[in-house]
Order: sequence, then structure tokens, then C-alpha cells
Amino acid sequence: MNSRARVEAALKGAPVDRPPAGAWGHTYREEWSPEQLARVTVERQRRYGWDYVKFQPRASCFAEAFGARFQGSNHSLRSPKELEHPIHGHPDWPRLPGADASAPSLAEQVEALRLTVAQLGPEVPVLQTVFSPITVAGYLVGRDKRRAVRDLRKHPDEVLPALDRIATTLIDFSRRSVEAGAAGIFYAVSGYASEDLLSAEEYDRWLAPLDQRVLESLPEDAWFNVLHLCRGHLHFELARRLPVQAVSWAVQDPGGDGRPRAAHDALPGNPGGGHPRGAGGAQGDRGDRAPAGAGLLGSTGRAAGQPGGDDEGGGGVTRTVTGLAEIVLWTHDMERSLAFYRDLFGLELISPPEVPARFLSTGELSGGVPGMIVLSPHPDGAGGGFPTAKRERVLHHLAFKVAPDRYQELRGRCEAAGLEVRGGIHPVLKGVRTFYVDDPEGNEVEVIGPDV
Repeated sequence: MNSRARVEAALKGAPVDRPPAGAWGHTYREEWSPEQLARVTVERQRRYGWDYVKFQPRASCFAEAFGARFQGSNHSLRSPKELEHPIHGHPDWPRLPGADASAPSLAEQVEALRLTVAQLGPEVPVLQTVFSPITVAGYLVGRDKRRAVRDLRKHPDEVLPALDRIATTLIDFSRRSVEAGAAGIFYAVSGYASEDLLSAEEYDRWLAPLDQRVLESLPEDAWFNVLHLCRGHLHFELARRLPVQAVSWAVQDPGGDGRPRAAHDALPGNPGGGHPRGAGGAQGDRGDRAPAGAGLLGSTGRAAGQPGGDDEGGGGVTRTVTGLAEIVLWTHDMERSLAFYRDLFGLELISPPEVPARFLSTGELSGGVPGMIVLSPHPDGAGGGFPTAKRERVLHHLAFKVAPDRYQELRGRCEAAGLEVRGGIHPVLKGVRTFYVDDPEGNEVEVIGPDV
């Protein structure tokens, strides 16, 4: 049984020699070149023998088509840097121009997919990644992707026409991708189909019709289409209504290991569901295509750009980061730095004396790994120094969380030590207090504590 036959059988619910498997993730340097992206994609498939390829274009490509600008990192593990975004306030949505898949950022992804399909051949299905309109919108508003949702709630008459123009572009991109050899699309709604961001009623009213429009516009040759949902508390019922053959979600998120089973049982063709159907291969009549929800694919990663998550992380691979383990700081005066972090802030020195750097524990993380501040002696010694202007420094600031009953005590100790203590308001967290001080090297240190 070859890879395509295995995938087709699995979508039908027919016996297979083993479950079809695939995995994916970003390679940020290669994503800026169609040839390099195709090369690394083919290398991964051949190395691991994946039965299908979820193509991984650069996550910013859709936003670039609408005027956002990003700069590549030239590093395989570092995501691109945003230089400019077109939406700064709700009045900008009506001014968002239309685009089509001939835009360079999108044409490059179609070409990369075409090169990949040409090398892998027809036996390995390749899915083109397509963001939903609201997911693209999240890349047009800057770092706070939730602002797209806030604008939609407050100004739907301005935002919805822009989302409709984005949907038109996605339809064009999807069709060109299928013409280039894609077996279908990996339709990434990301974190927006979640009770954490939008209620089911809100999603159905504003966004589900756009998803329906994109997916129903796919060519007949698109036989393997996956709906990707991530974040917790998902609206899995979307899978019943959208014309897809499989569903992908992040199993480690809240509800990811339980609610999908209830959703699976309610899908058409599954126990307790509606009418049976086939796998949706290359049939000639739309009525023969598989209805919504032909199967489920559990994903252990997040889609790129999901709100509140890993902005550029790829889906389908295990999310390995469970916490922040170390922040390493240069110091020109180890004793002064120890007096600040160990004596004033109370961090525990855990490294042996023979280790030149000083490791200080901030508390216990999962798996026995503590959070640590590491003070590393600077090669310039005591005679060196860092820029005093904040904009010239690499580190903006770091922050410690403290218990409510210790917040005021620590602030008093900082004041008694003669430090300049600056108050502040956290831009995101509610119900917290914050103050700021500078360490001996000029690094700004924030203290956050629950407001009592």
C-alpha cells in the first residue's frame, strides 16, 4: 500500500496496513526561496517517509500580499521580523486593497509547491497551507492579533468587507495551488474558532460563511482537505458543516483530548452521525466529494500565527517548550550583580563555586528544571560597559512574578537600597501591580504581583 492509497483508505474508514503519518514545521531561512523551500520539504519527506506533506509556506506570505512587510531572519530557527502592517485602526479596514495570487509572496508559495509535487510524484499527497480570512487579518494588525477580533465586534460593517476581499484572494491562491499539483488544502483557522476568542454564535454569524465560501470554491481535484483548529475550547462542530475530509487540532490544549471524540461521533459517516460517504478522491462530480468531517487528525502543535500562541510555530509537531528556563545576563561586576539578584531579590545561588557563571534559581518549573537568572562574567572585565540609552540595548527588560504579600515588601527593600523605583501599568494583564528598577548593569527589571 503506497502513501496515497493509505491516505485514501484512511479517509474512507477502510482497513490500512498502518495509519498514515505526516509532520511539519517551519524552516525560516528556506521559506524565502521557492527552490530552497521545495528542497528542504522533499528532504524531510524522503528522510522520514511521511505519507502526506502539509506544505509549510512562510506564515507572513498572505499578509505580505495585502501590504504588510516582513524581513527574513536568514536563520532556520528564527521567525521573520515584522517591519510594517497596514491596519492601525478600524478606519483602515475599508482601505485594505484587494489582491490576487499573482502577488509575489503568494506566487512564490505556489511555485515552491509545484516544485515539491514534481519531485515527490503523485503517490505522496501534498497539501497547500491556506490561512482563513480572519487568520490573515490577524497578521495585518501588528503583534496584537486579537485586535482583529475586537475590531470585528465593534465595527463589523468595516471589517467584514475587508475579510471578504481576503477570502477572494485565498480562493485564487487555493485554485492555483491545486492546479500546481496540491491534493487539497490545509485550511488553518488557527485560534479564532475558540470560545476563548469568539462564541460559537459570533463565529457562525461573521466568519463561518467566509470559511464555507473558500472551501466550496475548491476545484474538484482537491480531494484531501483538512480543517485546522487550535487553541482550547474549540468549536468542533464546524467540521460538520465545512466540506473537508479531515480535522487537525492541538491535542494538548484544553478540551483537545476529550471534545474531539464527541465531535467525531457526531460527524457524518461516523457512529451516531449522518449519511455515509467516501474518501473524496478525484471524482468528477461535486456530489461525489466527501461531505464535511470524513476523518480526524490529532495535531500536537499550533498553527502559525494563532492568537496568544507561538506566532510562527508550525502545526503537527510536538510543542516542546513548557516554560522559560534561563535568562543569561552579562555582568562587568559579579559581586554587585549578586548583591542585586541574590541578596535584594532573594534568588537562590545554585551553581558550585568553580563555575565562572553564577546560576540563580527563580523557582521550580515542570520536570525539575528551575527558572534561572544566569550571571556571566563579561570578557571585557570590570573596565567595560553597556550603552546607557535603552533603544541601543539588546534586552528591553525582564520581569519577576512575586506573591501578593511580598510585593510591597520587595518594593520597600528596593527603595531602602537607594534604587530608583518606577511605577507602571501592565499593558495586557489585569488585576496586577508592577514596578521597575535597574540592575547594576542597567538592565530594567520589572516586578509583577497580583493586586490585593
